[in-house]
Amino acid sequence: MPCRKYWRIVWLLLLTGAVGFLNGPAFANRFANRIMNVRGQVQLQSQGSSGFRTARRGMSLNWGDRLRTGDKAWVEVQCSDMRTIWRLGAEGSVLVSSRCTDPPSSLRAVRTPGGINPDIPYVISPRNTWLVDDQFTIRWSPALDASRYTVRLYRWSDQRDMRERLLWETSASETQVEYTGAFPLEEGRYYSIEVIADTGASSNADEGAAKSGFELLFPEDREVLQADLIALNPDLSEEGFALSLAGLYLREDVLAEAIAVLEPFVEAGTDNLLIYQTLGDLYSYAGLNALSLQHYDQAQSLAIAHHDSVGEALAKLGLAEVNLTLGNRRQALRLFMQAKAVYENLGDDRQVAVIQGRINFLESVNRRGD
Repeated sequence: MPCRKYWRIVWLLLLTGAVGFLNGPAFANRFANRIMNVRGQVQLQSQGSSGFRTARRGMSLNWGDRLRTGDKAWVEVQCSDMRTIWRLGAEGSVLVSSRCTDPPSSLRAVRTPGGINPDIPYVISPRNTWLVDDQFTIRWSPALDASRYTVRLYRWSDQRDMRERLLWETSASETQVEYTGAFPLEEGRYYSIEVIADTGASSNADEGAAKSGFELLFPEDREVLQADLIALNPDLSEEGFALSLAGLYLREDVLAEAIAVLEPFVEAGTDNLLIYQTLGDLYSYAGLNALSLQHYDQAQSLAIAHHDSVGEALAKLGLAEVNLTLGNRRQALRLFMQAKAVYENLGDDRQVAVIQGRINFLESVNRRGD
């Protein structure tokens, strides 16, 4: 049976063009060892550093980093495999590599344009995602002055002719409808949604429309995902469990489910900045950049309120990458520099070097006038 990663590459290259896909300007590491929760005094010694600094929730961990806990303190870490979760108790000291057996994954994710124009009913879900089954909710943004929408589901033919076939159509006055599997989806096929407002505005006018389709997971991938979901640690906090669940979905590129797991916490008014940060990432990967900016902004506000300099820097990096994706290079450069200054104050030379690389890239582009 064909590997789903193969089909993802085939469809993306054909739908968006190989050059544009491979040379996209903004990349972000989806998979990393990450601190899920911290209680009390917990310190982090970065790989290659001789000193310790305060460890905070949401920080990514390199394979060679060391964590140290004080009296009555503990830290909870999720490894890059998205399955292994461990806790270091009071007065402990451990290398991340002794608990997370594999180095952080080098898999990369493209941040996708789109999801900005309020005049069109751009698709919110399912968007740039794999699906676990063929019954799902279709959601879109309200278009300016629209009162009714036509919703169409298309199936794209094989890569030889790239024609689309209309499978299903309905209408709605709200901004969502249920698709109950009237036409069962097939593995190895690419599907897309078009929403047309009664004003004539179409979701296909969205800048990210070419990458907003979806596919159905192959059975073997569903089996792996289901086994990992069952194996999740039930003793985690409600938010910690949700973040771990979202992490597993993200690992399999099931962005729609990952978003759906975390959105209720935002609606309930959570003050967990990691949830906002993660949703900022997810929306950016999906090509929903207005929502991404909104959630990164909220993460930044919470970090400032909690005097969490690392959280603030992480939010700034997210905002910088989205602005770069949208072509706002000056704003992106300003945000990268602000984030770099935070890590310089923390003495995190590794992170400073990474951000400096992004700054150098932007400055070279600006000099060329590209």
